[in-house]
Amino acid sequence: MRVTSHEVIPVSLDSWWPSKVHLAERAQPSQDAAPAAPHARQSVSDLSAPAWRTKTLCGRPRGEILPDADDVDLLNSPEQWMCASCWRILEGWLTAPPPIDGEDAVVRWVVNAVLEVGEALIEGVPVPRLETLRRRIRGELKATIGGSVQTSRVGPAALWVRSGLVQDAKTPERWQEEMLAGVHRVEDVKAGRPVDPPRWRGHWREITETGE
Repeated sequence: MRVTSHEVIPVSLDSWWPSKVHLAERAQPSQDAAPAAPHARQSVSDLSAPAWRTKTLCGRPRGEILPDADDVDLLNSPEQWMCASCWRILEGWLTAPPPIDGEDAVVRWVVNAVLEVGEALIEGVPVPRLETLRRRIRGELKATIGGSVQTSRVGPAALWVRSGLVQDAKTPERWQEEMLAGVHRVEDVKAGRPVDPPRWRGHWREITETGE
């Protein structure tokens, strides 16, 4: 996979302990490098592949190139399989495109949802804009109420945001109200009755189209 002037490939760690998918960069002449250790499922042609850095992007000793590495879709790999540190470095190489029409509405929606219920999940985010969107939302919440703000990428194109301050401020009655609402929601789904999306869950396309 080529990202700007960098070429990376998914690898394992040089360890017996099971690990997430890591990324190694193709070595430059002045960098430490080693041929890829052949994997049982790799073809003979892989043995003549270019040398790769001896450490992953996150600084750990590199193991073997993953089998069928060329077929791995990094952008759509489940987050729990990918090393977050390697991915953040790769994202830093990307040049984010300018803001997309309607992005301000998405930021407003997420911030308002978090202020109201303590958390929000926005789906369908254009991948190149995800990191920038995360920073914008985090900055807005920090400036508005402060406190701890947690953000996490969910799958390839969704962002989860949580405010510890809002969650901690909920009364027992509020928690009970939300739990009962969840129970009623499950009952409606089981009974086949129409159910509106929860307040904390939204989709990029719907928000940018309506501006709400």
